[in-house]
Amino acid sequence: MNRTERARSGHPLQLDLPDHGRSIQVDYIEIAQVLINLLENAAKYSPAGSPVSLTLRIRANDAEISVRDEGIGLPPGEEERIFDRFYRVEARDRPIGSGIGLAIARGFIEAHGGKIWAQRNDDRGITVRVTLPLAQRERAETALATVDGVKH
Repeated sequence: MNRTERARSGHPLQLDLPDHGRSIQVDYIEIAQVLINLLENAAKYSPAGSPVSLTLRIRANDAEISVRDEGIGLPPGEEERIFDRFYRVEARDRPIGSGIGLAIARGFIEAHGGKIWAQRNDDRGITVRVTLPLAQRERAETALATVDGVKH
């Protein structure tokens, strides 16, 4: 069993990872840890067997990764607090954990020049979104390709 399988502990993983042929310069180990932390949290706070989705979108200057769950969600106003060290969402069946996984994720993402945030889903659960800048060469090519809003 690999680390992502353990992280999502029996939750089906729905992937939407189109091949864009674009590059992102990242520390593989740190970003892998971010994804594992996000998948673990999604699984911990979701009903057994509920799906977790992982999506990648390439935009003009960055890549956006999102992890969506169908769990207990967040109380209003807690979207930022979940990234605080040792903070844990209050839940009836409180999952085991130290409350530092998302703080670590934020540190790694910000060290890469990216951003991470959470938002409540309309139906249930949350989506955690991460943006990471494209490699400098990729950003320059994208800018040249869309000068004045016209693709060249």
